Amino acid sequence: MAMVIARAWKDPSFKARLIAHPNEVIEEEGYSIPAGVRFVVLENTRTVRYLPLKRNLDLTKDLKELKFVLGNLLPIQPGHEIRLVQSTENIRYAVLPATPENVDVDAATQKDLFGYAAAEGATFSVTDVATVQTVATLTTEVTGAEVGAEVVAVAVAVAT
Repeated sequence: MAMVIARAWKDPSFKARLIAHPNEVIEEEGYSIPAGVRFVVLENTRTVRYLPLKRNLDLTKDLKELKFVLGNLLPIQPGHEIRLVQSTENIRYAVLPATPENVDVDAATQKDLFGYAAAEGATFSVTDVATVQTVATLTTEVTGAEVGAEVVAVAVAVAT
């Protein structure tokens, strides 16, 4: 999917289509999507980062796992947000990384952007295309405190 990310960075109309009509665009790029599955593409920005959680992560029970996932992201800088998203059986979230700050997308080649997208870890993943998920959709708010390198408090509010 790094090529899709690179193209979205380079071509604003493609990115707009990807966000507005993700299923159509993903299929045009050669991926098959199971019947009844709808993709939602979320875009990271300089101040908002979407964090996709494991499909089977139960936030009411797996607080230790959540602390591990968030460990490198805390404390959250003032004016910044981390939004957790978790797919369901019928809705799959895909996160489009923010364009790297040090890259002039107009001057960069598609191949260069592909390299940057791959380096970003290509969090826009199609691994969910061929899987079935059963976790309820969540809206999650996370706050945290850190002492040294250890996260000592994470409060999670979950609305289903």
